[in-house]
Amino acid sequence: MSLSGVGLYVMNSREAVEMYQSAFNLKLGYHVLNKDGSYFHSELCKEREEVFSVVESPSYVTTVNPVQLCFTFVWKR
Repeated sequence: MSLSGVGLYVMNSREAVEMYQSAFNLKLGYHVLNKDGSYFHSELCKEREEVFSVVESPSYVTTVNPVQLCFTFVWKR
């Protein structure tokens, strides 16, 4: 079984999380805040399953891809 997820790198992550919650009826799951109150990592969930994560993108980074697709493989014996 494999799980896939999308990570969004945004500026103003607090506002972005609130907007995504409202627009897609999502709940804030596991999250870690930076010292300035922005999200180091946040998971937005629907029915207890992660839909995507939102991360604060530093303003000085101009070459980072704003969307990251990742796969997590779970092995069962």
